[in-house]
Amino acid sequence: MYNRCGSLQESRVSFDKLLEKSVVSWNAMITACVQHNYEEEAIQLFICMQNEGFLPNKITYIIAASACAGGLDILTGKSLYLQALSRGVQSDVAVASAFVNMYSKFGFIESAGRVFHDVEVPCVVLWTGMLTVYCQHRYTKEAISIYCQMKEIGILPNAVTFLCLISTCDEDELLSIGKQTHAQVMACGFQSNIIISTALAVMYSKFGLMEESQELFSSIAEKSTLSWNAWILSSVNSGQSNRGMQLFSDMLHQGLCPDKYTFVNVLHACSCLRSVFNGKIIHQHLLQTELSLDTVVCNALIDMYGNFMLLSLAQSIFDRMHNKNIITWNTLITSYARSNDNINALIIFRQMQGEGMYPNAITFASILTPLAQRNCLYDCWRMHNQIIYKGFDLDPVVATNMITAYGMNEALNSAHIVFDKVTERDDGIWCAYISMLCQNDVPGVLWVLDNMRNQGSIPSRTILLGCVSSCLNLSLRKISHLHVGILHLTAECNETELSALISKYAEYGDLSQAWSLFNEGSCTPISWNSMIGALAGHGQAIQAFKVFVDMKLLGIMANETTFLHLFSACNHAGLVDDAFRLLILMGFVSDRPVAACHHQCILDLLGRAGQLNIALLLANTMPFKPSVVTWTSFLGSCTNMSDVALGEGAANYLFEVSSDDFVPYILLARMYSEISAFAA
Repeated sequence: MYNRCGSLQESRVSFDKLLEKSVVSWNAMITACVQHNYEEEAIQLFICMQNEGFLPNKITYIIAASACAGGLDILTGKSLYLQALSRGVQSDVAVASAFVNMYSKFGFIESAGRVFHDVEVPCVVLWTGMLTVYCQHRYTKEAISIYCQMKEIGILPNAVTFLCLISTCDEDELLSIGKQTHAQVMACGFQSNIIISTALAVMYSKFGLMEESQELFSSIAEKSTLSWNAWILSSVNSGQSNRGMQLFSDMLHQGLCPDKYTFVNVLHACSCLRSVFNGKIIHQHLLQTELSLDTVVCNALIDMYGNFMLLSLAQSIFDRMHNKNIITWNTLITSYARSNDNINALIIFRQMQGEGMYPNAITFASILTPLAQRNCLYDCWRMHNQIIYKGFDLDPVVATNMITAYGMNEALNSAHIVFDKVTERDDGIWCAYISMLCQNDVPGVLWVLDNMRNQGSIPSRTILLGCVSSCLNLSLRKISHLHVGILHLTAECNETELSALISKYAEYGDLSQAWSLFNEGSCTPISWNSMIGALAGHGQAIQAFKVFVDMKLLGIMANETTFLHLFSACNHAGLVDDAFRLLILMGFVSDRPVAACHHQCILDLLGRAGQLNIALLLANTMPFKPSVVTWTSFLGSCTNMSDVALGEGAANYLFEVSSDDFVPYILLARMYSEISAFAA
C-alpha cells in the first residue's frame, strides 16, 4: 500500500516489522525498490533474501534481472543468470525475456541471443523481445532473420513486432524489406493502427519518399500528438528542420496540445538550424507550463544550449532540476566535453558519482573526449582504471576514445594495451589507432593495414579514408599507396575519399595529381570545394574563381565551405574588391547567413591591405560580437601597419576580456619597438 502511495521508506519500515516474511513479501519489497530506481538496494535485498533461507522464484529472478539492468550491475547480472541456469528456470519465457532485456542493456547482444535460443517454446512476446534487441543495437541482418524464422514456424507477429521491423528499415538497401513489411501490415489488418501508420510514414520519409510518407500521414483520420511528434522528428532527422518547425506551427493551429516529446523534437530542430533565438522563445514558452522542470524536456534544453556553447544556461537548467537521470548527467558532461572544458566535465562526473548515479558507457565515452588534449595523462589513467572496474573497457566507443586520449597525451604503450585488448575492432577503433600513430610520428601505418589484410580483415573505405585524413607525416609516395589501396577496394573513390585525396595531394604541392583526380571524379559539392580550397591554398585565386564559375554553370549550389575557400583565395591574393563582391553574392545565392569565419577572412584581408579603418568598421557592424581571435588579428594588422591609436584600442579591449593571454602584450611591445626604431 505504501509503495502505491509513493513512500518507499514507509514500505521498508513495514517490511522490516514483518515477523513472518514470505517470498511474496520479499518480491514486493524488491519490486518497490526497482520502481523507485533504487536498484542497488533491490539487489542487496535479493542477496539478503537468500541469506535468510528463502529460495527465489521465477518472479524474483525477473525483478532482480530488471534491477541489474537498471543499475547496470554487470557482474551481479551475470551471476544472477548462472544461478537461474543452475535452478533450471532460465527456459521460462518470462524469465528469459527479463534476461534478454538485461543483457541488451549491458550491450551483450550475443549473450542475449544465447538466452533466447535456450527457450524451446515459441512465444511471440519473447521472439518480439529478441527482435527488439537486435533492432535497438543495429543488428539488422539478425533482426530480419528472426522475423523470417517467426513466419516459418507460424508465430503471428503483433503490432510491436511490426513496429520494430519498420524501425530497422532506415538504410537504402532495406527499402524493399520496408515495402514488404508494409504489405504484410496490410495483410494482417494493422493498417488502421495509428502508431504503425505513423511509423510507416516516418520510414518512407527516411528514404526520401516524401509523397508516400505524406500520403500515409494524411490517411490517418485522427492525428494524435504522437503522430505529429513522429512526423516532426522524421522531418528533423531527414535534414528538413525548417519543415519540422512548420509542422509544429501547424499542430498548434489545429488546437493540439504539444507534449514533452513535441518540445524535445522542436528544440532539436532549433539546434540543427543553429537558431538560438527560436530556442530561447520555446524555452520561455516552456517556463509558463508544468513541463519546465520535466526531466526529458530539461535534458533537451541542456543539449540545445550545449550545442550553442551557452554552458552557463545549460548549467543553470541542470542546477534547477529536481529529478536528474543518467541522460541528464551525460548530456551536461557531453556539453562541457564538446567545448573541451575538461575541468568542469570532471567536476560534474565526480558530482554524479557523489550523488549515487552510476556512469555508463556513454558517460565514459563523453568524459574521455576533453581528456584528448595535452597534460591530461594522469586523468586518463584514473579514468581508465574506473572503466576497467565498471566493465566498459571492451565497449567500442569507449575504447576508441581511450585510444584517442592516450594518443594526444603521447602515452603510446597505454594506447597499444587498449587496442590489443579489444578483440572485435570496428572501423572507429582502427581509425583512432591509425590516427594515434600518425599524430605521434610513429612509422608503420601501412604495416598496420597490411597486418589487417594478413589477419583476413579487409580495410574498409572508412579506415583508408581515415588514413588519408590523419596521416600528415606520410610521404607523397605513401599517400599514393593509400590511394591505390582505395582503388583496390572499389573501382573508384567516393566523394568523401576523393575530397580527402585532392586536399592531401594539394598539401604536398602535387596540384597536377589533384587536378587529375578532380577531373576524373563525379561533380559533387564536396569535390568542387576541395579543388577550390586546393587552388586557394596555393595562391591561385583567379583559377579558383574560374572553378567557382564552372561550378555555378553546372548548377551545383555553393555552400558555406565554398565561400570560405574563395574568401581565403582573396586573402592570399590581396583581392579586396573581389572579396566584397563575393560577400554581396553570398547573400543572394546562399540560404545560410554569412558566418564568423567568412568575416574573419575579410578582416584579415583588409588588415593586410592596410585598410584598418574599414576593418574596424566591419568588426563593429558584424551581426555577431567579434571574438578574441578577431581582435587579436586586428591588433596584428595594426602592428604591421604601425597604427598606434587603433592598435592600443584593440589591445585595451583584449586586456579586459582575456587578461591571461600574453599575445596582445607581445604584439603591442613589438609595435612600440618598431616605431621607436623607425623614429631613431
